[in-house]
Amino acid sequence: MNTTTTTKQPVSQQAIEMRDNKSVGEVAVLERPRLPFHPAIEQRFGITIGDWKTLVEAIFPSAKSPNAVILALNYCRSRKLDIFKRPVHIVPMWQKAIKRPDGSWTKGQYVETVWPSIAELRTTAFRTGQYAGNDEIEFGPDVILTFTLTNEEQGEYGEITTKEKEITITYPEWGKMVVYRLLKNGTIGKFVGPKLHWMEACARTKGNQPNDMWLKRPHDQFEKVVEAAALRRAFPEEMGNDLTAEEMEGRDIDSDTPYAANSQTAERQTRSSSPTAPSPAAVTIDEEDPPPEEAIQTTAKPQQQERPHVIDGDDTPPPPDPEEFEQVAWLQGVEAHFKALAQDPNITFEQMMGDQKTKINDLAHVPEDAKKVGRRIAARWATAKFEALSKG
Repeated sequence: MNTTTTTKQPVSQQAIEMRDNKSVGEVAVLERPRLPFHPAIEQRFGITIGDWKTLVEAIFPSAKSPNAVILALNYCRSRKLDIFKRPVHIVPMWQKAIKRPDGSWTKGQYVETVWPSIAELRTTAFRTGQYAGNDEIEFGPDVILTFTLTNEEQGEYGEITTKEKEITITYPEWGKMVVYRLLKNGTIGKFVGPKLHWMEACARTKGNQPNDMWLKRPHDQFEKVVEAAALRRAFPEEMGNDLTAEEMEGRDIDSDTPYAANSQTAERQTRSSSPTAPSPAAVTIDEEDPPPEEAIQTTAKPQQQERPHVIDGDDTPPPPDPEEFEQVAWLQGVEAHFKALAQDPNITFEQMMGDQKTKINDLAHVPEDAKKVGRRIAARWATAKFEALSKG
C-alpha cells in the first residue's frame, strides 16, 4: 500500500497580502493613450497600442500630434533604428506666414519636425566600421555672462504677468573636436571639426534667450553640437548636412538658417538680442568688409521709403514684390541707421546686433544679395562700436 505524504509549505507574507487584497483576480485595464491610436499604425510599423502608449507618453511626451510620432517612426524605419532608444527628437519650429498659390496668406504657426539626436550620428559613424574615435573636445576660454531672463505667464483669467530674474552663466566661447576615420589605404585620417561659437549654436526660447537646458548644461549641450559637426566633416557621404535636434531647437523653419557646420568659410548669422558680451566673433561678416562706396551700388533706382514687411495673419497685406525693391535706398537707410547706433553712447552692442535681425535678416521683401551687403554694413559699424567700447 502506497502512502503519499504531503508537506504543508509555509505561506509567505506576500501571498497572505495577495489573498487578502480584494483586487486579486481583477484584469488590468490600459488607459487610452495621450494621443489617438489607429490600427493602421500597427499594420505599417508593428506598433501595438501598448507600444504607442509608451511612445507618446514616455519617449515623446511633448509631441502635440500623432503625425509627429508617425514621422519619427518613418525616419527610424528607413534608417533601421530602434525608436525606443530615442535616436530622434520631435522639435517644434516656428514657420512664418507663407503665401498660398491662390495669393492668400497663412498665419505663422509652430510645426513639429523630426531631427536626429547626436546618438543617431554616432550610430551612423559606428555602422561604417571606419570610425576610429575622437579627441576630447577643445573649449575656448570661459565667458561669464549675467543677463535678465524674462518670462511671461498667463493667469487664470487671461491676465499676463511678466517675471524677470537675473541669470549668470559660464559658457565656453568656442569649441572644436577632432574625429578619426580608418581610410581605405589602411591609414587613420584626422578630421578637424569646424570651430563653433557657443552664442551662435545655443538653442533659443521665443524671447531669443538660451533655453533652460542650455542654461543648466552650457558645456554638455555645446559638446553635442560640436561633436555632430565634427562627425559630419569626417563622414560627409554618410551624414551629409544631417543637423541634429540640439542644433535645430529654437530656430525658425524659413529664415533662421543655422550655421553651416560643414563649411569653414560659411557665414555665421548672429541672432537678435543676443545676451552676449561685446565680442568681434558675434559680428556677422561674410568675407571682407567692403568699403562704403562698394557696398552701395549707385546705378539702381531713386530712393523710396521702406515698405511694410511683417506678416502676422490674413488681415496683413502681403509684402511688396522683390522685383520692385529699391536696393540703393534700402542700403543707404541701413548705413545711416547702424552708423547712428554706433555713435550713440546710450545704445549697447547687444542692441545693435538685435537690430541686425529686425532691420535686415527678417525682411521678407529684401533679396538675399541685398541682405548680404546689409549685414556687411552692420558688421562694420558693430566692429566700430566694439572698438569704441573697448577703449572705454
